[in-house]
Amino acid sequence: AQGTRAVSSPPSCPALFLRPRAAALGPSMTSRSSSSLLTNLLLVAVGVVVGLAVVKVPEFLQTETPAAAASPGSQTMTHKHAGKPKNNFLENVRFTGSFGSDGWKGAATYTHEHGGSMKLGSKISDGGVEEIEAVAAYKSHDWEWYPDLEFAATKVPGEPGAKLSAKMAKTLHQGVKPRLSATLTNTGLILGAAASKAVNNGVKVDVDVRMPMKAKGKVDLIVDTETSIKVGSGKVVGKLGGEASGGLESVRYAASYDLGA
Repeated sequence: AQGTRAVSSPPSCPALFLRPRAAALGPSMTSRSSSSLLTNLLLVAVGVVVGLAVVKVPEFLQTETPAAAASPGSQTMTHKHAGKPKNNFLENVRFTGSFGSDGWKGAATYTHEHGGSMKLGSKISDGGVEEIEAVAAYKSHDWEWYPDLEFAATKVPGEPGAKLSAKMAKTLHQGVKPRLSATLTNTGLILGAAASKAVNNGVKVDVDVRMPMKAKGKVDLIVDTETSIKVGSGKVVGKLGGEASGGLESVRYAASYDLGA
């Protein structure tokens, strides 16, 4: 009986080594901080990957087809590019920010020479990082039927999930040249149409119509108008808008001026 007796190590030894560290850190604090940090890192990584992919798309689409190259008027319509190609990566990056009582907001935007862009931004206050945003956009040529694309993700540390949106927009070069758009978000779909018309010398009217359709089946109509009148070297701008569901109580109006010598 003595020869068959097994010798085992004390089961309490590993627990004795791990117990002081777990008690010092706290299980809830450790899991919460690691989960929040991992989510933020994943968001930034996904934004960088998607942004670089979108920015590189124009390089594969910029090769002209034989028909387009042969037609002299096929490329009369074009959008403004970033300008001359820049060899240094940082030359294409624009840093913006603002500082106030509510904290600091900053962003770094990389713009490709063909119009694609990638933006990483954040909002920081006394309580720490309040918001992280990643936006990737693709700008199509006006003579193409491809729409402009924009993907955005916003993460609030400490809150579950993230705010996601995907937008498609295209300007039609007929009539008043309306710009049609469709935006898909976490809460539903938003269809939009915007147009600008010069009434006469110095007077321009902009109209922006949006139709948000929420997941619960609610549909609304939002109309915003802006009229600008040129005065000397400045202008006076009047804004009027509202929501159909709110009636007259939802009507908003504002006026601004920019006058100078």
